[in-house]
Amino acid sequence: MVKGDTKMKNKDIELKKSRTKILSIMEVICFNGFYLGIQGFIMLNLAIYFHVNIFFTSILITLPTAGQCLQIFTNIVKKFLKTRKRTLMVMGMFARLSIILIPIAIYFDFRNPYVFIFVITIYSLFSPFVGSVWMIIMMEIINKDERGRYFGKRSLFSSMSAGLYLLLYGYLLNFTNQKQGYLILTTMMALFSISTLVLLYYHYVPEIENSKESKLNFKDVVKDKKFMIYLRYVAVWVFTWELIKPSFEYYRVKILGVNPMFLSQTSAITSIVLMTMYTLYGRAADKYGNKKMLEICAKLTIIYILLYILMTPHNYKIMILSIGILEGIAFAGINICFFNLLLEVSKKPADMYIALYVFVNGVVALAAGIFSGILASIFSSKYIILFGDKFYLIKIIFIIGFVLRILSLYQLSKVEVFYKQINYRYIKGKAGKKIKLKIENYRKSKN
Repeated sequence: MVKGDTKMKNKDIELKKSRTKILSIMEVICFNGFYLGIQGFIMLNLAIYFHVNIFFTSILITLPTAGQCLQIFTNIVKKFLKTRKRTLMVMGMFARLSIILIPIAIYFDFRNPYVFIFVITIYSLFSPFVGSVWMIIMMEIINKDERGRYFGKRSLFSSMSAGLYLLLYGYLLNFTNQKQGYLILTTMMALFSISTLVLLYYHYVPEIENSKESKLNFKDVVKDKKFMIYLRYVAVWVFTWELIKPSFEYYRVKILGVNPMFLSQTSAITSIVLMTMYTLYGRAADKYGNKKMLEICAKLTIIYILLYILMTPHNYKIMILSIGILEGIAFAGINICFFNLLLEVSKKPADMYIALYVFVNGVVALAAGIFSGILASIFSSKYIILFGDKFYLIKIIFIIGFVLRILSLYQLSKVEVFYKQINYRYIKGKAGKKIKLKIENYRKSKN
């Protein structure tokens, strides 16, 4: 009778896990519906609409990433709210319902910059706890062997939805009646943010039953040399990206005056490339390892930055189009393998590993955002004449990013990982069986 009850319980858990895998895909589709509005050229246009200056805009663009450092307090929040599920929902409500204030402010024509700053700040303060709990439960729900395929599939749907949203949002930003276009856009964002809360509510959230599992502390994590090497790589990578990201958008939208519709069309092309590459990268990551695929994609991002350095008012269309295609090829692999590599170098329970990872991620992102804001304020739209053409000084930030991206690639080469699938059918006899047995035992010990 007890065995029968256990089987029923396990079957019920597996059904909940399967349902959560589907809900997670639906959630990312709705998540993109509002998150894209506080990222990239859409956020920059909204910031300009609310009269936010370039310094604060640079910080706001990086703030959602910078806020991740607060995930270090996830355990404290969980102790206060008692369970992971309650933490997920309460923090989610504070973060995602704040988006509703943007369309309300636009409707009443209240274009105060502090309204927009307040919304992005509130989102950035509470959203990290949602992300922390989500990462932990997905690590426990998705088996290591299927992570590449699953996140490849999830990213595929994410890119499909992102492409459609970007086309639509670009069209709305280009409305003749600016207020009407911005109101429709931000109302859609608000509705999508509410939808994500409903989907998160129905997620299966496993709680830690073994009290011994929760005793891992930061001292244990810091002593893990392999993880700390990975963390140094993350610090350089994130600092580079958050340093150049606001300047890329400012250069395209404010200095070059690129039409939002053209940017949305290019972003849609990026999404199509992403969709094409996600399945390929998901399988390749499972076969060859996440580090190997990440190294290949990281090299492509060096070219990505170089194209921004070479971009001028005369060639920006072909450059932006080329960047869009290259971005799809490179970031499809990065989006899948970056998170998977974190899971590979982490031990269970992953709570403290993820907390330290996002803390470093957030602190570095905030520092990069402030530094970027200072540099952007100094350079702004200033330029010098070089070989008869305008050289905008904001490109100095791009050059710094170019050098740092090469440094991050060196740091990635030092990261140590073990997990890599091997085709054992070519290793015959007792030797093959012994190698296979040792590797499987090693994987079990890591789980």
